[in-house]
Amino acid sequence: MPNHLHLLIQTKDANLSLFMKRLLGVYTIRFNRRHKRYGHLFQGRYKAYLIDEDSYFLQLSRYIHLNPVKAKLTQTPEDYSWSSLRFFIKSFGPDYLHKDITGKKELYRLPVPQLQKLIKDKDTNFQIYCLWKYGRLTQRKIGDIYSRTHAAVSQNIHRFQAGITKDKLIGQELDRLKSAIYMSEFKD
Repeated sequence: MPNHLHLLIQTKDANLSLFMKRLLGVYTIRFNRRHKRYGHLFQGRYKAYLIDEDSYFLQLSRYIHLNPVKAKLTQTPEDYSWSSLRFFIKSFGPDYLHKDITGKKELYRLPVPQLQKLIKDKDTNFQIYCLWKYGRLTQRKIGDIYSRTHAAVSQNIHRFQAGITKDKLIGQELDRLKSAIYMSEFKD
């Protein structure tokens, strides 16, 4: 963010204070040298919160990664240049980012009732794809909703994915839906 930063850090030892002192100190020194400045770079002391549950980890990660969208710095969180989200989504990036996050597929799952409101006017194949992609429902669960076998749901999803590249209107509709999903995160 332009005036502050968010870090979600996992540490094995109780050394966060020392780490933050070194990180902020070394960064400030290098920044000041590079820009021929002196003095403090960051205002105030850092805030630290203990995260001992996966559900809070996911909630905090969602908040951090969606913050640039809320601040209208970008339309999608993975496009924000200072965000690590694109590395987690695409599974590549700097070595210092731990790539094995428990529940990362749940990270940006929209609650199903909220998603169903957004897609209620769309055709069944569109709905099935969105429940799978953005609601993160299993194919079996989607089959239960639409009275189909999970194999039929799998075929629907596969055909729909193939159609996305061929039909620009479907791609545009999905882009609008993604924007609505990102924006709905801030209505709570």
